[in-house]
Amino acid sequence: MNDQMEDIFQKHTMLLKRTARKILSDDYLAEDAVQEVFKKILTRSINNDFFTWPVSEQCLYLLTVVKNVSIDIKRKRREIVTDPLNPSEGLSKLAKTTERDAIKELDANEWIQERTQAVTCALEEMSEIYRTPLVLAYVHNCSGKEIAPILGISHAAVRKRIQRGKEMLRKQLEDLEVKAT
Repeated sequence: MNDQMEDIFQKHTMLLKRTARKILSDDYLAEDAVQEVFKKILTRSINNDFFTWPVSEQCLYLLTVVKNVSIDIKRKRREIVTDPLNPSEGLSKLAKTTERDAIKELDANEWIQERTQAVTCALEEMSEIYRTPLVLAYVHNCSGKEIAPILGISHAAVRKRIQRGKEMLRKQLEDLEVKAT
């Protein structure tokens, strides 16, 4: 298991650090996030068959975990900056959201949730050979050069699969909108 873990660490560390750095904007926090991911894998890998998964599924899982860990770190570090002489000022600025703004925000969030659900359903119906490159490229912000070794295909094949996947996704979403109207 140690050799397998070391191999996974070697393959994915740079990509995971880059993903965490995009979220956290700090190299040290990104390293902490990656360490937390591997700690989670070590403590939980005994209960599952993570090491038997295909490399692409391992990578998607690791990217999802590092994204969530990074968001948690960022959330924990978020602070409301206030004037030390007038601490209520920061809170009053935060509370200035009007009811109309809140309603607009709720409507926008509802629309975003509906679109996200439609995209998720369309991706779930899509063949894995097109879904995986799309998720790596657009959810995890991986470049085609990073995706190619993960999937064990050429960079040109990655670009073509992304292109075809986008076309399939666009068609499925258009069909859903036609049915909804």
